[in-house]
Amino acid sequence: MKVSPVDVGRQAAARFDIGPATAVRWAKRVEASGSVAPLKMGGDRRSQRIEAYADFIRAQIEEQPDLTIMELREKIGSATASLRLWNGVALPGAA
Repeated sequence: MKVSPVDVGRQAAARFDIGPATAVRWAKRVEASGSVAPLKMGGDRRSQRIEAYADFIRAQIEEQPDLTIMELREKIGSATASLRLWNGVALPGAA
């Protein structure tokens, strides 16, 4: 009889005093991948959103060098955070 990852996760959660959802997620990952190795942590997960606008951003800055971040944000029409956009202006090769 095979034990489901949900059952294994709940038992592990109770035994090691961790959240049941976390234990179930880990048990499912082990069943799917066969590995208990941790997943990669951290890293940049959002810059791709700004990089999609890289050519547009460069063109706007070339056209209007004194363009503010808020004006640029309006031109893009994105809900992108101003800081994220500011970091995007410093794209590789932008200078």
